[in-house]
Amino acid sequence: MEDALLSLDDIFDGGVEARLWGRLFAKFVTPDVLPAQDWETALQLLIASLQFEAKTLFQDGPEHMPCDIPSVRLWLGRRERAVVVDPASRLEAHFGDEVARMWQMARAMPAHVLTAMHGERGMTVVVRALLQWRAVDPDAADWAIIVADVVSGLEVLREKPADADFSQSLASLLLHRDAARANKAKDSLSMRVRDRELRVRAALDAKKKVTVKRGKRLRKRKTRKA
Repeated sequence: MEDALLSLDDIFDGGVEARLWGRLFAKFVTPDVLPAQDWETALQLLIASLQFEAKTLFQDGPEHMPCDIPSVRLWLGRRERAVVVDPASRLEAHFGDEVARMWQMARAMPAHVLTAMHGERGMTVVVRALLQWRAVDPDAADWAIIVADVVSGLEVLREKPADADFSQSLASLLLHRDAARANKAKDSLSMRVRDRELRVRAALDAKKKVTVKRGKRLRKRKTRKA
């Protein structure tokens, strides 16, 4: 089974778990969702995901991908293995940054933990989020860079090279596999995560200022009444 190559017919005719990938192909790799120049990249991502999942017969694994993106968590809470392309209005304002942060955190985890993240709530969460990101942000220049990194990660987790120490982080294994590609992805992820942190910090500071102003107004009102 590990070396078997599945055709699209196998996917569409498979069980409910395998059919998820058939629906992902049919839903996202279309001109209505992704521009034609992204089809090859999207297919590479889906095929890498499919091959990773095929090793465990598409069953759900014991480990789940850590995710605190509200829109993605909402998607996971829908009916089992739903495939939906959400409009930008239902997503976070900077959805790509959120996806980048999720993948950056996953890369930092021990590779042996990620190998157990198969099924609906595992690595598939990242794959689906990447496709959703592209559907609403077709101009993101670093999307393909991050997708290539995820594809490499899925390949490493599936192949389990004999010389690889899976107690190390996936980021370390990717660096060993292709340093130039891994560093390029690391830089892209770091830039997005840094931008996200600056926005979060600015929002918190603005919230504190509003709270202080409200507090001052309340104290003034109480003083006047007294």
